[in-house]
Amino acid sequence: MNTKLAQELLKKIKADGEYEYIGFRFDERNMEIGECFGNSKHNPDREDERDFPEWGTAEYENMIELDGTSCYDAEYFMEVYADGEMNFFEDMKCYLIASNEAGCHDDPDEGEMLLKNPIVLGRVL
Repeated sequence: MNTKLAQELLKKIKADGEYEYIGFRFDERNMEIGECFGNSKHNPDREDERDFPEWGTAEYENMIELDGTSCYDAEYFMEVYADGEMNFFEDMKCYLIASNEAGCHDDPDEGEMLLKNPIVLGRVL
């Protein structure tokens, strides 16, 4: 991940003050700036937080739908993962997303939050 780019984007977005919630979303899809992610799915029975069926498959579609897009809280992410030890994300793209409305999640992973109708503000990986 380009941590310098991520920090620059995050700093600019926070300075603009347009969005209340900012997060990092890792995803296999190619998203464009300005696009909106749909609601994420939840797999409460998994042992590893990265253990999900492939997006778009029948197995994925049958999972519980959350009321927002799952992402890492930007502050948490930069504090915990910005040291470059993120090789488990190597096959994914990383997007900086933002919204003014948070979703509700009864069983979040550490550092996870849900954003309702988040907008893609940039890609950093």
